[in-house]
Amino acid sequence: MYPLYDMYKLGDHGSATWMGRTESYNVALFEIEVTAAKAPGDYLIVNEQTGQQNIISLGLSLDGHVTPIGRRRATAIGTSKGAESG
Repeated sequence: MYPLYDMYKLGDHGSATWMGRTESYNVALFEIEVTAAKAPGDYLIVNEQTGQQNIISLGLSLDGHVTPIGRRRATAIGTSKGAESG
């Protein structure tokens, strides 16, 4: 098996910083949650095989735990459809 999922930290004005690549969506999500503990914000996971893109917004709770703010499927970096909260 080879890495299928690219991870990006989304910045202001549509910029994206590549964070790495992994074989599993769950591992990508875990790595993003670990990073979000120090740098909350919006992150993107891209499935290189299907092209599916998911934006995950993570913040910090008052006690310092990473908290999902929302998830949405992106059609391209910086755009989204089917916004979901929670």
